[in-house]
Amino acid sequence: LQPTPQALPSNQNSLVYSRTYSLFYSPPPPHELVTKKNWLNSSAPSLKAAASVWSSVDMDSNGKLNLPYDVDTDANGNVYVADTQNRRVKVYTSKGSFLRQWGEWGSEEGNFDHPISLAVDKSSSYVYVADDWSNKINKFDLEGNFLARWDISCDWLQALAVSPGSAHDVYVIYHAGDSSGIRILNRDNGNIKSDITNIGGSSFNNISDIAIDSQENIYINEESAGKIYKFNKNFDSPLLMGDSSMTCWNIAYTFCGKISLAVDDANLYVSDANHRVQKFDLYFNYIATFGTPGSGNGQMNFPMGITVSNGNIY
Repeated sequence: LQPTPQALPSNQNSLVYSRTYSLFYSPPPPHELVTKKNWLNSSAPSLKAAASVWSSVDMDSNGKLNLPYDVDTDANGNVYVADTQNRRVKVYTSKGSFLRQWGEWGSEEGNFDHPISLAVDKSSSYVYVADDWSNKINKFDLEGNFLARWDISCDWLQALAVSPGSAHDVYVIYHAGDSSGIRILNRDNGNIKSDITNIGGSSFNNISDIAIDSQENIYINEESAGKIYKFNKNFDSPLLMGDSSMTCWNIAYTFCGKISLAVDDANLYVSDANHRVQKFDLYFNYIATFGTPGSGNGQMNFPMGITVSNGNIY
């Protein structure tokens, strides 16, 4: 299962969501955002450093989470959570203090049916939220003021990312029938710039997440196939890891169930339904794994979202 790196751009410095070094993940029940510290610069985490739990399940209270599906950070390190079952976006400081929230269940502007993913454009201070039951992308400022809504023609939406390149395009993972696609939107007006549905004539198979590094290399996964791809910004020169015959083996280079991706300036982080995060370099060489099943400090229960920011691992 050891990958064979293929030709990619020579400059491999990269990031996703933030140039600093923390990892946030938002699992389903027990609906907690758990803080880990001081792992990214080592080959393996110190589980003793898992220091705090921010929230437990609650149907409506400020700061409480109910089935959070995704997480991201702004340029100041504040944490934005797609609080899916509460139909809201909630914002915390990097230490877990609740700041604000917006949205409720409904079809009015600024509300949600099922907010499944979000992405923060750190250069322009916009927040994009994918509402998969209504097939809409909602655009807000950082305070939650509604700015725009874009209809996406598909069966359902899955994930979002914002390119750090000069255009700051919005990348949308969507599903139509039995196939998946990557739709690239203009961040200002939502107009479609490109629609990627296959590579070399082969259709994508159930993509569940996307990450983009500072060189605009693109990382996606095919969930049902247990595979992860890396492309350059032109969707050329693919690098691949994973084996569809071993999707839920709890060993390195295998990926089970819901897979989420994040990259910093040197590494790729992959969470999956084996209740863990695997760390690879940007050529897909394995470095380390952390996480065990459970609800204790440092444990995970089906992590659903992952991001990186501000010198800690969350």
